Amino acid sequence: MRATTAEVAQRAGISEGALFKRFRTKAQLFRAAVEHVGEAPAWIASLPARVGRGTLAAELEALALEMVQFARALMPCVLMAHASNGAGELPVWQGTMPPPLRALKALAAYFEAEMKLGRVREGDPEVYARSFAGPIMHFVVMELMHRSQDFMPMATETFVRGHVRVLLGGFERSPHPLTE
Repeated sequence: MRATTAEVAQRAGISEGALFKRFRTKAQLFRAAVEHVGEAPAWIASLPARVGRGTLAAELEALALEMVQFARALMPCVLMAHASNGAGELPVWQGTMPPPLRALKALAAYFEAEMKLGRVREGDPEVYARSFAGPIMHFVVMELMHRSQDFMPMATETFVRGHVRVLLGGFERSPHPLTE
């Protein structure tokens, strides 16, 4: 997804000059686009209401499906921002917690609340949040990178269901004494 600033301005219905009056650099424009897409997704707002609701597997599957949809909208913006920056780095958010960290903290709080209810084994809630969100982002990135190819023809629902089963059941055939 590539667009010139003239094309962005045209789609926004403004002049390119007006665009650069508001956003002095391309990096500022990309950061604003990424922040807008990642600002307050519905799945983050829904986390407190999900605690203790339904079966854990069903809630995590529904949450993962929402996160996949969100990541499909966010990832092209992030990749475009990364590619457009001459230093090969993402723009830095100034003065606020970056949206990805806000999402991570919200997920960690969700897992911590589920731990307090006894529905999730005691552990580090941030590790749980990263373990849950990371594969979802990887799934979407692989989808974007190989969209025109058929290397990994896995349906989203199949991935989500399998992902949640692996997290809830683990890889080991029987519990290992060191992990209990």
